[in-house]
Amino acid sequence: MTLRALTLENMEEVRQWRNDLPETLRTPYLLTKEMQEQYYRDVICDRRGTTRYWAFWDCFVDDDDTFIENFVGYGGIENIVWEYGLGEVSILIGPGHRRKKHGTVALSMVLEQAFNTLGLKVVTAECYECNPAIEFWQAMARAYAAKVERLSWRKYWQGEYYGSIFVHFHTWGKI
Repeated sequence: MTLRALTLENMEEVRQWRNDLPETLRTPYLLTKEMQEQYYRDVICDRRGTTRYWAFWDCFVDDDDTFIENFVGYGGIENIVWEYGLGEVSILIGPGHRRKKHGTVALSMVLEQAFNTLGLKVVTAECYECNPAIEFWQAMARAYAAKVERLSWRKYWQGEYYGSIFVHFHTWGKI
């Protein structure tokens, strides 16, 4: 898998994936194409900002020796506090590519960028208990010897409040 710069076309595909998973998001409403385009221009393309995102591409040679490239997801670090070396990881893998280890590889690549390129010291992740990916984040916390906290009342979804796990990845863990 490789990291590449995100394009506006990637972001439209991401918007559709996001809108299919409202239980996983902080944003309590569906995004329009125009909203996603504005986010791309104002946040993703702002090189002085506090967000760094990448496209995840799976590249391989098939049985016919044809080189295949698939956009499988996006992710990065947001809410970066440069002064303290802090950031928050976010990863979204497309529906046809989940449960194929892309998330595991993506997290490794994002943490590599966060710690070894951006110079961050602590990267957090939050996953709501109503999110089907919670087992993934629990497994990643164990794999990286990360600290995990449970937070209450973090997501209101379908008439009920859910807690979350808050994972602290750090430079002294396994990357």
